Amino acid sequence: MVMTATDAPAAPGHARGVDDPPYGGMPQMMPRLVAWAVLAVLLLNVDMGFQTRVAIESLADTGEGSRLRQIVYLGAMVGTLATLIRLKSTEALANALPMALVGLFLWASLTLCWSAVPGIGARRLMLTIMTALTTLALTALLPPAQMLNALRQVGVALAIASLALVVIAPHLAIHQPDDAEPLIVGDWRGVFYHKNIFGAVLAPTALLQFHALHAVGREIGDQADADDRGRGKGQARNARGDRRVEDRDACDQGEPEDPGQRTVAEMVVPAVEVEIG
Repeated sequence: MVMTATDAPAAPGHARGVDDPPYGGMPQMMPRLVAWAVLAVLLLNVDMGFQTRVAIESLADTGEGSRLRQIVYLGAMVGTLATLIRLKSTEALANALPMALVGLFLWASLTLCWSAVPGIGARRLMLTIMTALTTLALTALLPPAQMLNALRQVGVALAIASLALVVIAPHLAIHQPDDAEPLIVGDWRGVFYHKNIFGAVLAPTALLQFHALHAVGREIGDQADADDRGRGKGQARNARGDRRVEDRDACDQGEPEDPGQRTVAEMVVPAVEVEIG
């Protein structure tokens, strides 16, 4: 059996990075794919965006959990944690979880003992813990710049889908007259379950998109300046070379190659008589 470089086990204590070679057939794009899928789940609130507002309000009033949402959130958390452990190490997972947050979750669990509705409180606490663990694992999985880029891409995709849904299925993307909030009837909610969630996702997405466009424009400007400086230096070198050539040509023209053609200057020295004797 021949072991290649990519099949060789990592050195003890070595944390695999996102740019390291794939292990066990896992592609290098896996962290980004996981980030895109999980961010879409967290921003979209799973099935909430595709339910009628009446059903959503009834669900919130009774405190009953959505089975589909629970399954998808649990799958997102498990998938993100597994990807982080697979690509890096269990140490990276431990470092991503602040002890202060662990203490907060423990205290919140303790308060369920004297809660008036411990069942609803427990479900919401579990949803909070799963969301927090998923988010922390994502931030440890990708560098900050790539994480912000993934968040921008998912936000832009959801914004485009929301605008398309307004045209294709307005009864799902616009608050209807039977909504529990009469003041928001006719407002756009897109693929989200409420217009406020649509705005909360769209606003930071717009800021990230403007920043990305500004960064691209600045990079193009810097490259153009660098090219101009390079051309300026090249022109200066060419000008110096031309001057040297002109000076050499002038010297060549001033001094003929044939010695016989050179001008010989004669100096007349007056005769001086000296008497001896």
